[in-house]
Amino acid sequence: MIYWLLTRLCLPLLRMMQRPPSLEPQRILIVQTAKIGDMICTLPVLQALRSRFPSAEITMMHHPSTTSLLECDSRIDVCWPVDSRAWHKLIAKIKMIQELRRRQLDWIVVMSPNLSWMWMPIWAGITRRIGVTPDCGRSMLRAESLHTDYLRHQREKLLLSEWQTLLARLGVTMTLDKIVQPSSQPPAIVTRLPDAPLIGIGISAANKLKELGEDKLREVIVLLIAQTNASIVLIGGADDSPLAQRLMDVDAPQKLIDATGKTTLAELPWLLTRLSAYLTVDSGIAYLADACGIPVVLVAGPTDPAEQRPLHPDSRFIIRTPSCYPCSRVFRTRAECWTGTRECITDVSAEEMVDNLKKLLLH
Repeated sequence: MIYWLLTRLCLPLLRMMQRPPSLEPQRILIVQTAKIGDMICTLPVLQALRSRFPSAEITMMHHPSTTSLLECDSRIDVCWPVDSRAWHKLIAKIKMIQELRRRQLDWIVVMSPNLSWMWMPIWAGITRRIGVTPDCGRSMLRAESLHTDYLRHQREKLLLSEWQTLLARLGVTMTLDKIVQPSSQPPAIVTRLPDAPLIGIGISAANKLKELGEDKLREVIVLLIAQTNASIVLIGGADDSPLAQRLMDVDAPQKLIDATGKTTLAELPWLLTRLSAYLTVDSGIAYLADACGIPVVLVAGPTDPAEQRPLHPDSRFIIRTPSCYPCSRVFRTRAECWTGTRECITDVSAEEMVDNLKKLLLH
């Protein structure tokens, strides 16, 4: 808090130190240091800026977990992988400001807002500072006006629509389309997929609060085998392979394909585009599947899809609303259940998930 107060006191001097404004930005930095899902939801902003400013150098500051996907993206000139813990200490903040100043940026588009990104760009001399700001946190609300252009997030409003509104004020037209540029070659597993309907199941989530759990996943798989002619693709990272192997221990295991750890993030779109539907909780791959044009059956759990969600017109959302719902919001996520019951997940039956998947197969 003291840093942004100091910034306010020094603001007249800092404005004198800023780079002179240009009619067209030559160097733009997009800051999105969250993980896969939030990065996928950044792609419409990236596309809009690239279309409006085709000759500008666009740098994407991002979490290291998204590196392989972003390195394939021709709309990005410079990938800058940074762990958000990199500027927690004062000396690290000073180094970050020095680096930002060295890059001589004209615009900074902050899509991972926190207090540091309210004031650091001013000390770095960046003229245009743009962001949709959180609707919570007293210090954040006070500091938001350090941006030159901002819109305060409203609960139950789609975050991407708010970005659309904000960018329109700057003369930048944005659609809600998430366009992914995958690796140039498909992974080997794609060439071995059967010529049959394929249902993907995301078997894990980075936030364990949202996971379906092994027993519920097994129920879903048994029902899908019994009630459909689809093959089932288990999707997750290499760390999920032991769980996938346990889930393969069912009747008719030939209808299951273990894809966990078989692709990089950049290769995964090749696999996702082969699916007829994807069952998932609110996780990063849900948004990647959506970007690949695949309808999603999403168990919302503690999150509110009104704020951020897959946008495919055929996607379906299973929502339970206990008294504590929603406890996890787009700018304030939770990793633990307040009640210890995870009702918003555990009350969703395997039958309901399978019924929604079957409707998508018939669509």
